[in-house]
Amino acid sequence: DLVFKNKIDSLKNLVSVNNPNRDTHETSVVMKRLDDVYYYNVYNNNIENSQTVSVKYTASKYDVALLHNHPINTLPIYSPRDIVDLFDNYNFVTESRKEEYTSYLVNFNNTTYAIKMENVGVLNDLIGEFNLNTEQGKKDADDRIMAIYKKYDFKETQTYTQDMAEELFLNVMNDPEFGNSTSIGIYRQDNGKWGKLSKSGGSVISTPCP
Repeated sequence: DLVFKNKIDSLKNLVSVNNPNRDTHETSVVMKRLDDVYYYNVYNNNIENSQTVSVKYTASKYDVALLHNHPINTLPIYSPRDIVDLFDNYNFVTESRKEEYTSYLVNFNNTTYAIKMENVGVLNDLIGEFNLNTEQGKKDADDRIMAIYKKYDFKETQTYTQDMAEELFLNVMNDPEFGNSTSIGIYRQDNGKWGKLSKSGGSVISTPCP
Protein backbone atom coordinates (compact mmCIF):
# COMPACT_ATOMS: atom_id res chain seq x y z
CA ASP A 1 0.00 0.00 0.00
CA LEU A 2 2.81 2.41 0.83
CA VAL A 3 4.49 1.78 -2.53
CA PHE A 4 1.30 2.62 -4.39
CA LYS A 5 0.61 5.66 -2.19
CA ASN A 6 4.03 7.12 -2.88
CA LYS A 7 3.62 6.67 -6.63
CA ILE A 8 0.12 8.16 -6.60
CA ASP A 9 1.24 11.17 -4.57
CA SER A 10 4.21 11.74 -6.86
CA LEU A 11 2.12 11.53 -10.04
CA LYS A 12 -0.44 13.91 -8.56
CA ASN A 13 2.18 16.48 -7.65
CA LEU A 14 3.60 16.44 -11.18
CA VAL A 15 0.37 17.84 -12.64
CA SER A 16 -1.18 19.64 -9.67
CA VAL A 17 -2.49 23.12 -10.41
CA ASN A 18 -0.73 24.15 -7.22
CA ASN A 19 2.64 23.21 -8.70
CA PRO A 20 4.07 26.23 -10.57
CA ASN A 21 6.33 23.90 -12.54
CA ARG A 22 3.63 21.36 -13.31
CA ASP A 23 3.87 19.02 -16.27
CA THR A 24 1.64 19.50 -19.30
CA HIS A 25 2.03 15.87 -20.38
CA GLU A 26 1.31 12.50 -18.81
CA THR A 27 3.64 10.29 -16.80
CA SER A 28 2.95 6.56 -16.43
CA VAL A 29 4.13 4.08 -13.83
CA VAL A 30 3.86 0.36 -14.63
CA MET A 31 3.82 -1.94 -11.58
CA LYS A 32 4.50 -5.67 -11.71
CA ARG A 33 4.56 -8.27 -8.96
CA LEU A 34 6.94 -11.23 -8.86
CA ASP A 35 5.92 -13.41 -5.90
CA ASP A 36 5.40 -10.82 -3.15
CA VAL A 37 7.84 -8.21 -4.45
CA TYR A 38 6.65 -5.20 -6.46
CA TYR A 39 8.71 -3.58 -9.20
CA TYR A 40 7.98 -0.44 -11.14
CA ASN A 41 9.06 1.42 -14.26
CA VAL A 42 8.39 5.10 -14.93
CA TYR A 43 7.66 6.36 -18.45
CA ASN A 44 7.91 10.04 -19.25
CA ASN A 45 8.78 9.96 -22.94
CA ASN A 46 6.62 12.83 -24.07
CA ILE A 47 7.33 13.84 -27.65
CA GLU A 48 8.19 17.50 -28.20
CA ASN A 49 5.82 19.28 -30.60
CA SER A 50 3.44 16.31 -30.44
CA GLN A 51 -0.29 17.01 -30.49
CA THR A 52 -0.86 14.45 -27.74
CA VAL A 53 -0.11 14.59 -24.01
CA SER A 54 -0.10 10.80 -23.58
CA VAL A 55 2.93 8.63 -22.99
CA LYS A 56 3.98 5.21 -24.32
CA TYR A 57 4.91 2.45 -21.89
CA THR A 58 5.88 -1.22 -21.93
CA ALA A 59 3.65 -3.82 -20.27
CA SER A 60 4.62 -7.26 -18.95
CA LYS A 61 2.75 -10.49 -18.22
CA TYR A 62 3.13 -9.97 -14.46
CA ASP A 63 1.82 -6.41 -14.24
CA VAL A 64 -0.72 -5.65 -11.54
CA ALA A 65 -1.29 -1.94 -12.18
CA LEU A 66 -0.87 0.98 -14.50
CA LEU A 67 -0.77 4.39 -12.81
CA HIS A 68 -0.83 7.62 -14.78
CA ASN A 69 -1.83 11.27 -14.51
CA HIS A 70 -3.88 13.75 -16.52
CA PRO A 71 -2.48 17.29 -16.72
CA ILE A 72 -4.44 20.53 -16.85
CA ASN A 73 -6.60 21.12 -19.94
CA THR A 74 -7.43 17.42 -20.23
CA LEU A 75 -10.41 15.36 -19.08
CA PRO A 76 -9.99 14.70 -15.31
CA ILE A 77 -11.27 11.13 -15.60
CA TYR A 78 -10.59 8.12 -17.81
CA SER A 79 -10.42 8.77 -21.54
CA PRO A 80 -11.51 6.35 -24.29
CA ARG A 81 -7.86 5.34 -24.81
CA ASP A 82 -7.53 4.60 -21.09
CA ILE A 83 -10.39 2.12 -21.41
CA VAL A 84 -8.76 0.54 -24.46
CA ASP A 85 -5.51 0.21 -22.49
CA LEU A 86 -7.33 -1.45 -19.56
CA PHE A 87 -8.91 -3.99 -21.92
CA ASP A 88 -5.63 -4.61 -23.76
CA ASN A 89 -3.52 -4.94 -20.62
CA TYR A 90 -6.09 -7.11 -18.82
CA ASN A 91 -6.08 -9.55 -21.71
CA PHE A 92 -2.26 -9.48 -21.86
CA VAL A 93 -1.38 -10.21 -18.24
CA THR A 94 -1.16 -13.77 -16.98
CA GLU A 95 -4.27 -15.32 -15.45
CA SER A 96 -2.93 -15.03 -11.89
CA ARG A 97 -2.72 -11.22 -12.23
CA LYS A 98 -6.13 -10.51 -13.80
CA GLU A 99 -8.09 -10.23 -10.55
CA GLU A 100 -5.49 -7.84 -9.13
CA TYR A 101 -4.96 -5.75 -12.25
CA THR A 102 -6.01 -2.11 -11.74
CA SER A 103 -5.68 1.14 -13.65
CA TYR A 104 -5.08 4.17 -11.40
CA LEU A 105 -5.51 7.78 -12.47
CA VAL A 106 -4.62 11.03 -10.68
CA ASN A 107 -5.58 14.42 -12.03
CA PHE A 108 -4.59 18.05 -11.96
CA ASN A 109 -7.71 18.77 -9.88
CA ASN A 110 -6.50 16.48 -7.05
CA THR A 111 -8.86 13.57 -7.75
CA THR A 112 -7.68 9.95 -7.65
CA TYR A 113 -9.53 7.09 -9.35
CA ALA A 114 -9.14 3.39 -10.03
CA ILE A 115 -10.89 1.15 -12.54
CA LYS A 116 -11.04 -2.63 -12.59
CA MET A 117 -12.45 -5.07 -15.09
CA GLU A 118 -15.71 -6.69 -14.02
CA ASN A 119 -16.95 -8.34 -17.22
CA VAL A 120 -14.37 -8.47 -19.99
CA GLY A 121 -16.92 -10.05 -22.35
CA VAL A 122 -18.73 -6.73 -22.70
CA LEU A 123 -15.61 -4.95 -23.92
CA ASN A 124 -14.71 -7.91 -26.09
CA ASP A 125 -18.04 -7.46 -27.89
CA LEU A 126 -17.43 -3.71 -28.13
CA ILE A 127 -13.81 -3.52 -29.30
CA GLY A 128 -12.51 -7.09 -29.44
CA GLU A 129 -12.53 -7.11 -33.25
CA PHE A 130 -9.68 -4.58 -33.42
CA ASN A 131 -6.02 -5.55 -33.51
CA LEU A 132 -4.68 -3.68 -30.49
CA ASN A 133 -1.13 -4.67 -31.35
CA THR A 134 -1.24 -1.95 -34.00
CA GLU A 135 -1.64 1.79 -33.57
CA GLN A 136 -4.43 1.76 -36.17
CA GLY A 137 -6.27 -0.93 -34.24
CA LYS A 138 -5.99 1.07 -31.03
CA LYS A 139 -7.21 4.17 -32.85
CA ASP A 140 -10.22 2.28 -34.22
CA ALA A 141 -11.07 0.98 -30.75
CA ASP A 142 -10.56 4.47 -29.31
CA ASP A 143 -12.92 5.92 -31.93
CA ARG A 144 -15.57 3.28 -31.16
CA ILE A 145 -15.53 4.23 -27.48
CA MET A 146 -15.26 7.95 -28.24
CA ALA A 147 -18.53 7.70 -30.17
CA ILE A 148 -20.24 6.60 -26.94
CA TYR A 149 -18.66 9.48 -25.00
CA LYS A 150 -20.05 11.88 -27.59
CA LYS A 151 -23.52 10.41 -27.16
CA TYR A 152 -23.35 12.06 -23.74
CA ASP A 153 -22.18 15.43 -25.11
CA PHE A 154 -18.46 14.98 -24.49
CA LYS A 155 -16.53 17.88 -26.01
CA GLU A 156 -12.74 17.69 -26.18
CA THR A 157 -12.42 21.49 -25.96
CA GLN A 158 -14.63 21.87 -22.88
CA THR A 159 -13.25 22.36 -19.37
CA TYR A 160 -14.61 19.63 -17.09
CA THR A 161 -15.11 19.90 -13.35
CA GLN A 162 -14.95 16.82 -11.15
CA ASP A 163 -18.75 16.54 -11.07
CA MET A 164 -19.05 16.91 -14.84
CA ALA A 165 -16.32 14.35 -15.51
CA GLU A 166 -17.78 11.77 -13.13
CA GLU A 167 -21.28 12.16 -14.54
CA LEU A 168 -19.94 11.76 -18.07
CA PHE A 169 -17.97 8.63 -17.23
CA LEU A 170 -20.82 6.98 -15.36
CA ASN A 171 -23.23 7.78 -18.20
CA VAL A 172 -20.82 6.05 -20.57
CA MET A 173 -20.50 3.04 -18.26
CA ASN A 174 -24.30 2.86 -17.92
CA ASP A 175 -24.71 2.77 -21.70
CA PRO A 176 -26.04 -0.56 -23.07
CA GLU A 177 -22.89 -0.97 -25.16
CA PHE A 178 -20.93 -1.00 -21.89
CA GLY A 179 -23.28 -3.59 -20.44
CA ASN A 180 -25.35 -1.16 -18.39
CA SER A 181 -22.50 -0.63 -15.91
CA THR A 182 -21.47 -4.30 -15.70
CA SER A 183 -18.16 -4.10 -17.57
CA ILE A 184 -15.91 -1.81 -15.50
CA GLY A 185 -16.04 -0.67 -11.89
CA ILE A 186 -14.77 2.82 -11.03
CA TYR A 187 -13.55 3.86 -7.58
CA ARG A 188 -12.59 7.23 -6.09
CA GLN A 189 -10.21 7.83 -3.21
CA ASP A 190 -11.38 10.35 -0.63
CA ASN A 191 -9.22 11.08 2.44
CA GLY A 192 -7.27 7.88 1.89
CA LYS A 193 -10.36 5.66 1.64
CA TRP A 194 -11.82 4.12 -1.51
CA GLY A 195 -15.47 4.12 -2.58
CA LYS A 196 -17.17 2.67 -5.64
CA LEU A 197 -18.95 5.27 -7.78
CA SER A 198 -22.44 4.87 -9.21
CA LYS A 199 -25.40 7.00 -10.18
CA SER A 200 -28.60 7.12 -8.17
CA GLY A 201 -31.47 9.41 -9.09
CA GLY A 202 -29.20 11.42 -11.35
CA SER A 203 -26.58 11.97 -8.64
CA VAL A 204 -23.12 10.42 -8.32
CA ILE A 205 -22.71 8.49 -5.09
CA SER A 206 -19.68 6.80 -3.54
CA THR A 207 -20.23 3.54 -1.65
CA PRO A 208 -17.35 2.83 0.77
CA CYS A 209 -15.32 -0.28 -0.02
CA PRO A 210 -15.05 -2.95 2.71
